[in-house]
Amino acid sequence: MANGKYVDTIMSEEGVKQGDTLGSLLFALSMQRLYRKCTSGIPGVRCVAVADDLNIIGKAQGVFQAFTNFQKSLTGTGLVIRTEKCGVLWPKATEPPELISSMRLSCASLYIAAL
Repeated sequence: MANGKYVDTIMSEEGVKQGDTLGSLLFALSMQRLYRKCTSGIPGVRCVAVADDLNIIGKAQGVFQAFTNFQKSLTGTGLVIRTEKCGVLWPKATEPPELISSMRLSCASLYIAAL
């Protein structure tokens, strides 16, 4: 826009358009089963998801198992986890386990920004 008039248009050629509420709803519904499945059978671990941001909450061993389960459940879906955008909150005085870096996850000791 320039001076209240259209100057040019960028055509959407693939994917869901930004702000498409139906697309967000359908994505959330399609992921719900996978989110639930990753924590199935792991006591004290739960998932909280906002759109495509998944938070797995619980004791370390269970959280890492749920994360691994979730990674495996994505096989064949075309979806991938961008580990560079994933993080672990390790608010303990002890050193975080080597597993965190071997999974290519960042580690924070105070907080993790979330929606």
